[in-house]
Amino acid sequence: MIQFKYCLYTKYIKKGKWKMIKRLNKNFFAAILTFAMAIGMIAPVNVAANDEYLNFDQDSIYAIVSTTTGKALNIKTASWTSPAEADGEYNAKTNKISNSSQFMFINENDGSVTIKYTGINDGQDYYLRTESGQTYVWADTRNEDTTAKYKITKTADNQGIIESMKRTNEYLSIDSKGKLVYTSDRDLAEKFNFVKNPGIISNIAWIENVATGKLVTFADQPDENFSAIKVTGDAGNIGDTEKFKVTFHTNDNGIENVISFESVSKPGYQIASAKWVDGAVPTIGSYKKVGGGWEAIAVEPIGNGLFVLKDAATGKLVTANNDEVLEGGYEGELTDREKFIIHNAIDIADVTDLKADDSSRTETTIDLTWTNPNSLYTDVTLFKKASNEVVFDKVADVTGKNSYQVTDLKAGMQYSFKLEYVNGNGNLSDINNPKNESAELKVSTRAGAKPATPADVKLVEKDGEFTISWGAAENATHYQLLRADSMLGEYNVVETVTRDSTSVTVAPIGDKYENYYRIIALNNGQNNDDDLSNAEISERSEYVSLEKNIFGEHTLFFSPKDDVAQLDKILLDLFNQQNDRGADAQFKGQQYQVYFKPGDYTETTCMYLGFYTSFNGLGKTPMDVKLNNIAIPSYLDGNNATCNFWRSAENLAVINTGNEQGKAGFDCNLARPEYFNWAVAQAAPLRRVYSSRPVGYDWNYGWASGGYVADCMFEGVFEDKGNQLSAGTYSGQQFYTRNSKLTGGGYGTTLNNFFQGVDAPNLPTEKDGDALANGNGYSNWGKEAANGEQQVFTNVEKTKKLSEKPFLYLDNGEYKIFVPDLQKDTSGTSWTKDGDMGKGKSLSLSEFYIAKPSDSAKTINEQLDKGKNIYFTPGTYHAEESIKVNKANTILIGTGMTSIIPDNDEAAMEIADVDGIKVAGLIFDAGEKDSNYLLKVGPANSDKDHSANPTILQDLFFRVGGTTANPTRAKNALEINSNDVITDHFWIWRADHGNGVSWSGNAADHGLIVNGDNVTCYALFNEHFNKYDTLWNGENGATYFYQNEKCYDPISQEAWMSHNGTVNGYAAYKVANDVKEHYAVGLGIYNVFIYTGEDYDSSKVQIQMDSAIEVPNSKGVIIENACLQTFADENKVLQKFNHIINDVGPGVSSGTDKDDFAIKGEGWSRKFLLNYCDGTAVYGKMPAADQKGKFIGTVTEENIKALGDDNIDTKTLSDLYNVNKDKNENNYTVDSWKVFVKALDDAGKQLNADLKYAYQKDFDSAKDVLNDAIDNLVLVGADYSKVDSIKAEAEKVLASDNYTKDYYTEATRATFDKANKALNDLADDLTILEQNKVDDAIELLTEAINGLTLKGADYSKLDVVKKEAEKVLISDNYTKGHYTEESKALFDEAYGVLSSLADNLTIIDQGMVDEVVKALDTAIKGLTLKTEEPGQIVKPNEPGQSTKPSDSSSAKTGDDQMIYGYGIVTLLALGGLMMLKRHHTS
Repeated sequence: MIQFKYCLYTKYIKKGKWKMIKRLNKNFFAAILTFAMAIGMIAPVNVAANDEYLNFDQDSIYAIVSTTTGKALNIKTASWTSPAEADGEYNAKTNKISNSSQFMFINENDGSVTIKYTGINDGQDYYLRTESGQTYVWADTRNEDTTAKYKITKTADNQGIIESMKRTNEYLSIDSKGKLVYTSDRDLAEKFNFVKNPGIISNIAWIENVATGKLVTFADQPDENFSAIKVTGDAGNIGDTEKFKVTFHTNDNGIENVISFESVSKPGYQIASAKWVDGAVPTIGSYKKVGGGWEAIAVEPIGNGLFVLKDAATGKLVTANNDEVLEGGYEGELTDREKFIIHNAIDIADVTDLKADDSSRTETTIDLTWTNPNSLYTDVTLFKKASNEVVFDKVADVTGKNSYQVTDLKAGMQYSFKLEYVNGNGNLSDINNPKNESAELKVSTRAGAKPATPADVKLVEKDGEFTISWGAAENATHYQLLRADSMLGEYNVVETVTRDSTSVTVAPIGDKYENYYRIIALNNGQNNDDDLSNAEISERSEYVSLEKNIFGEHTLFFSPKDDVAQLDKILLDLFNQQNDRGADAQFKGQQYQVYFKPGDYTETTCMYLGFYTSFNGLGKTPMDVKLNNIAIPSYLDGNNATCNFWRSAENLAVINTGNEQGKAGFDCNLARPEYFNWAVAQAAPLRRVYSSRPVGYDWNYGWASGGYVADCMFEGVFEDKGNQLSAGTYSGQQFYTRNSKLTGGGYGTTLNNFFQGVDAPNLPTEKDGDALANGNGYSNWGKEAANGEQQVFTNVEKTKKLSEKPFLYLDNGEYKIFVPDLQKDTSGTSWTKDGDMGKGKSLSLSEFYIAKPSDSAKTINEQLDKGKNIYFTPGTYHAEESIKVNKANTILIGTGMTSIIPDNDEAAMEIADVDGIKVAGLIFDAGEKDSNYLLKVGPANSDKDHSANPTILQDLFFRVGGTTANPTRAKNALEINSNDVITDHFWIWRADHGNGVSWSGNAADHGLIVNGDNVTCYALFNEHFNKYDTLWNGENGATYFYQNEKCYDPISQEAWMSHNGTVNGYAAYKVANDVKEHYAVGLGIYNVFIYTGEDYDSSKVQIQMDSAIEVPNSKGVIIENACLQTFADENKVLQKFNHIINDVGPGVSSGTDKDDFAIKGEGWSRKFLLNYCDGTAVYGKMPAADQKGKFIGTVTEENIKALGDDNIDTKTLSDLYNVNKDKNENNYTVDSWKVFVKALDDAGKQLNADLKYAYQKDFDSAKDVLNDAIDNLVLVGADYSKVDSIKAEAEKVLASDNYTKDYYTEATRATFDKANKALNDLADDLTILEQNKVDDAIELLTEAINGLTLKGADYSKLDVVKKEAEKVLISDNYTKGHYTEESKALFDEAYGVLSSLADNLTIIDQGMVDEVVKALDTAIKGLTLKTEEPGQIVKPNEPGQSTKPSDSSSAKTGDDQMIYGYGIVTLLALGGLMMLKRHHTS
């Protein structure tokens, strides 16, 4: 909560008068006796007949001395404005008092006395008296009635109690401030000692300077403050100008003990030693004031009957300077000018705390300490004597010291020590000098070394016996086992053993839980082992007990048998430790559970309760444990209790004893110390508590931010303006009270006071309130208060469904857990004062696994799997895996503010979707793992019905950040997926202060997510999360009281936008838009934008939130009694909430707009909503500047739009739209295109809709419709018109010789076949979007036809014959012309044809190639040599050459002629063909 200090108004309360039961009983018996006398059945009896009254000598002076304070009644001023006080000086040794403590007693005829004050000699009579209706007693001159007459009943010699004659049965007492007051309780009456003819304490002194022999004088002293003081008085002629009245005081800043020297000749003026000039400055002068502080002067003894004077602020010396004037600030060497004799006969005060340090004693030395009294003395001497000596011997001059080590002593010897104080008056030999001695201190040196304290003490229970063991202690010769009935009871020796034994087995006495043991070690030195009377004894060991074994060291069990002083000290020390701001106790405190066994503890002092501490009674009902008082002081300065978190009290009674030690205070002047001051903020439950004291929820009317009370009975009342009130706070923000009974009314709170199932006389009803919209109670929010202000009470008459929290108690010597039953429609407490625990069942402790902080989550899960319940002892648990609660009806109870940290990625605890789980009293702390949750209740999509046996979660507190230097995170604190879950008091907190706190440092999206149906939250405190603090998705949920501060620290407005960037900020309470039924009542939501921006100080970055609450419009969704307030810094930039709910209702704001200084926030100004349902809101009117806090009527607004969904997925629809928006109309049928265009247009409109009011379902619907339209678009068919013509071409190819005779190459034929098949396989129903398939098939087949290629001709034989021809060409016969012309011509022609033959002839031309081969071969073979001529040499045969000689004379046959003729014809034909072929080829 916020840590600012606000100036809060103070409210004065008349103190009530309370009568104790004892007094009532006495009155009852007195009435019986009176009745008996009236009817004559017994003789007349005076009920006070046994009382003996004191008589006084009317001519003597008396001192009236309080036996409580040891001080005398003192009249500072004789006036009704100055009550008598028991603070006057009284020296019992010298039997002296001060003038202002003198009284005389006038005996009256009726046995009474009038008490006359005689401390003033002004000729008037002053009487000790009061007036009717007044509490205090004073002295003044009026004595016209009997208020000054008293009876003084003897209680001992010269001792009695003073009873008023006028005010029946009222007595004089001393209150906590030492003032004389009346009490109606005789047991509280003060016992006074009446001292006859006491001496009068002298308080006159004069001051002589040693160097000059002159006196400090006020002769002719001016009235002006800090006028110089002369040192010119004549020591032989002392008058009033040189005399001073001496009083002793203290100083808060500087030297503690100071003295006021008030001038006798100039009353009211004293010697001052410093003045304030931006701090205390040493300045000696006269000053019109009598008292302490830095205006008084410090006096320090220096021995030999002398003093030095010092200024009280800095301690610098005072000197008599050369001008014979007192001057401060001297820092030079000490001379006689700085030495003074203070002549006086003033008694020296007692020294009461001469002590020996037992821990440092040795065989030969003793260390002494003492506190020197605030008195006038010059010399201090220490004396000693041994036990075998008679006379004290001087040890040392110890002037100016407060400790001394006495040495050279004998071992094992007892010594007596005393201090002697002397005021030497400049002459120590004067026997009339004032002296005083301290009381004797007796202490012994050690017989041997002190033994070490036994450690490692353990208790083991076996077969009904206890074995106590311990570790050997250094210097021990023996050990003793001590036993007590209680932790702080009287320990007695049970057994003594020698050093050889370090264990003892004993049988417990009586109740096994009433046996507590300690060990002491003894060192008997060289003495007889049988006599331990002079042995050195160690400190007692820590105690051991069966309870300590079971519950651990951080669980304390107190008993009414405990020593009250020790109990008080332990609890006060515990509070000081748990409240230590210097040690950051708020976050680093350890955890403690304090139990009180049944009994009466009303003699204890007021108990203070700090962080991480729980006070619990162990009785069956609260009345079984009676405490005197409990108080929670403010942790922050200025009575600011807004950080008083994490503590609790349960199952006990706070009794208004009226005794002084029961009054609260704790370092402040508390306005109402007799109250039960439960000054708390969040996470501080008060359950099942009775109080006969009025209860205040703040500290001294300071700022508070509570709080939670349940199942309590408050019978204490006080009166305020004629109203009887029991519990509340005038300065706190909000409070929740459930199922309780208040004898007086509830009161106060500035914003939201919520009562549920509460019986109190002043709650709104049908007579004086308005019915709640839900019909379950009444409210005064819509009513103007008598003073014109707003009212803040909500009264829900019943608690719909809940069981109270389980608790530990003692039942006939056994610890059990009481589990209250589930109840419906309840009001008032579950228990009664006459001993009824309430409905429920008790479980044996054996059914629980008692967990210790050292246990791992694995160990705890193993126990849960075995069916055990879990009782967590105080401490911090680290869950290396989630604690898995899987079995129905499992109970988990935390004590002493136990915390669990998830050291895993999922959660600290996961609860299965099963019946009847109960979890109570735990803190779930985020760790460094950034877990998904701290607690998860049920898996996602849980759907079981648990209405008959719901899971109940109570006093669970969640923290993200603040506790450690390293940031701790959780994505969400708590998620409830199961149905029918009931929560009772949560504080879910993302830290706003502490360690590791920043916008992204301790980041967490949501505090609470509810997905289950029929979930109910009582007292839900949830604040500071980065997004929606509460996000409610389940149906039929309900919240009774909600407290929220929004996050302190948004880094920027841009970074903190919801609803897809259209809404400023995230609401504090968000109900999902598809929810049809939901109820929330009593909501307080506050603007705390005080750490905004990267500089974390709200000096630059302005933040606004549009709506604190967002809900859907549905007849089943009702929000009522919700308010806003601002706590943001008015001196920084503008921070604001714009509206209460769904953009309606006035907002709150603080600060100044950074861009327009004329725009300023309102500051503190509560705004409220009476109800909202289905788009209609009723809210308070916007106040004018002078109407803040006033009720000025309401406004009804209708037809309000509900906001849309957050985090809408627009991308899916946008992507779908963009992909399809450019489709070609020509591709689709008219009807299908028309449907598509409409769906596309609707999707575009949805994408352009205002996202602030948009819903995910609408985007999903537009997406689905568009997808359907796309899926149902009907395409136009493809164009097959060119397919038939290409098919005809293919048919021609298939019928051709080239195809049938396989003249085409394999590759081109295969390509053709494939393309032809593809065309023939083409579907005949392709759409226009598949036209490419048709066109591609046509194109491929066309290319295949055109690409058909004939195979090539076979040239192999041609190559052979060509080689033969080439041989011919190079032969001699050819080159030399040996062949005949005809054969050569034929050969040449044939070879010419071959040479001109194309080399790319196809298979179709194979005949031509073959004919050329044949012709050439024939030509070669036909080559004929010429006929031999003379001289001709005929060559041998050559290839193809005829060997037949030419015989030209021989006749030619017809055959030869035919062959040649044919060859010529053939060659000519071939030549022509080749010519054609070449032409064709070219």
